[in-house]
Amino acid sequence: MGLVIITALIVLSIYTVIAIPYSEGMRLWRGGEDIWIENPRNARPNWVNFFLKERLPQTIIVDTQPGAAKVGQQPLPQSKI
Repeated sequence: MGLVIITALIVLSIYTVIAIPYSEGMRLWRGGEDIWIENPRNARPNWVNFFLKERLPQTIIVDTQPGAAKVGQQPLPQSKI
């Protein structure tokens, strides 16, 4: 069983070296500003919540492009003070 796993890993690594060029692999590995800008520097990854009793807040990405959100007004009910 162990020999099968080792053989599968070797075949997978040879396929990866052939299928993904070096420059593309480096770009994907290092990421760029367009990839890392969405993740706060000091925030823990979401999978940490699987191991904690209390859930940590997650990062919410808000799209502010024109037309992406609906804007409306609703009058507040009159209060009797």
